[in-house]
Amino acid sequence: MPKTPWVVGLFGLALLLAAAPAARAYPNDVDFSGLARWQDGCDPFGKTPCEPLRDGARTLPDQKAFDGIVEELGVVMAPRDVGPASTGGQSGFGAAVEVSVHRINNQHNYWARSLERSARKDNQDAVYPAMGTTQVWLKKGLPYSFQVAAGGTYLLESRVMALGAQGKWTLNEGFFWLPDVALTLGANKTVCLGLPSLPPTSDGERTAGTAATSCANDLDLFTVTAGAVVSKTFALLGMVTITPYAGWQKVFVHAFSPYVDQDETTNDRTGETFRFRDYKVWGDFVGQDCGEAGSTTQDCFLERGTNMPQILNVIGRRNKLYAGVRVNFSILEATLQAEATHIRGTRWDIGSPSFVGQNARLTGVVTPDWHMGGTFRVGLLF
Repeated sequence: MPKTPWVVGLFGLALLLAAAPAARAYPNDVDFSGLARWQDGCDPFGKTPCEPLRDGARTLPDQKAFDGIVEELGVVMAPRDVGPASTGGQSGFGAAVEVSVHRINNQHNYWARSLERSARKDNQDAVYPAMGTTQVWLKKGLPYSFQVAAGGTYLLESRVMALGAQGKWTLNEGFFWLPDVALTLGANKTVCLGLPSLPPTSDGERTAGTAATSCANDLDLFTVTAGAVVSKTFALLGMVTITPYAGWQKVFVHAFSPYVDQDETTNDRTGETFRFRDYKVWGDFVGQDCGEAGSTTQDCFLERGTNMPQILNVIGRRNKLYAGVRVNFSILEATLQAEATHIRGTRWDIGSPSFVGQNARLTGVVTPDWHMGGTFRVGLLF
């Protein structure tokens, strides 16, 4: 049994783990403490005093902002199906490293309120419309055109990684002139690297960012993907194969709410805390409010305010279209892929204090939020 791809893959995974920072909070770490609701719409990270909005003694969370950021992070961290529909065959092995760039919807202020790079006014860092991830995957072919894979995804400039698995079943593979067609399934779970880690030891460390111990509590995200891909392989000069492909993927997200310290300078969970409603993976079918306190049976079928069927979220949220081309020379492969993911429809209101002028649109017009992405993959196939 060839051991080379497993050695290469494990070496790549070790490099990924070693390169992931763990000693302190990094620019793309997430701190949900800025997602409380604030009195009179004031800036919680400004120079003037700002008090959270309360219901009695309880701080009120900004649930819509939490939902928005975990949806987008779910798309960024979800396992990507990079490659054609064909498998390596029953005896096939593969190991690959991927680098992806993602365009996020940074016009939404939940990014500025929760990313470490911007949630501290001392830094004055902008939220750029792009994030990067690195993936390492090991793949193994199985009988009857099945393929399984295991690996990890690391969010660059953060302490966050997701570990998961993927599966593929090729319904039609290498049959005359017909294209290959496969069904895909994947899942992963975010973890926080470098824990346990030390809390900040000085005031300087505290004001520089969230306490290092908060990482595991800030982002608890689970993603599931399901989709299909079609491809066709062409031989060139008997030495090189070129395989263009295109596919669709649905991304489901489940985010467990942390207990968040309202004092964002330490986030040590010793002061006043608040929680969000979990963002539920089944919410695409019955709505996020279904089963929550104060909800009705109707809320599980119709969306509040619009009376639109909740089931429409299945086709209206986090659907990804992607296309790419893989080039093989002997055991070497290189793949380039582009993708576009519809996150949600967003209603813009020019009367909103968070309205961005250069993106001016008519009041009440619903426009889609999209993630654009690109992935470059290099690997070995045996």
